Amino acid sequence: VQWTSEVTSTRRLSKGERLGYSRTYLAESELRVAIVPVGYADSYPFSLSNCGYVAIRGHLAPVIGQVNMNYLTVDVSHIENISSGDEVLLLGKKGDLEIKATDWSDWAGVFVYEVLCNL
Repeated sequence: VQWTSEVTSTRRLSKGERLGYSRTYLAESELRVAIVPVGYADSYPFSLSNCGYVAIRGHLAPVIGQVNMNYLTVDVSHIENISSGDEVLLLGKKGDLEIKATDWSDWAGVFVYEVLCNL
């Protein structure tokens, strides 16, 4: 089973800029971020705010800021040539990378049953 989405847009985040609901993420340097149209309304766990990861172009990319109802924001500064339409692996396996429900529970510090029931 695989759950994917795609990058809808990218933008720069300046050093010192805050991001997300309640402005919980503070950029410590200039970043490039990608917007992914998946949020807690789609069952992507809110508990992965500021601690989860997705995979893009064979690299893990951290979720930054709080997961919103309809989208999440990902730091893609370390990934070359990100553009709209790039596939984003949320859960499952793609190539050598795998993101499992147990990874979600480990990153969020919750029981795996909570992750699975939310899905």
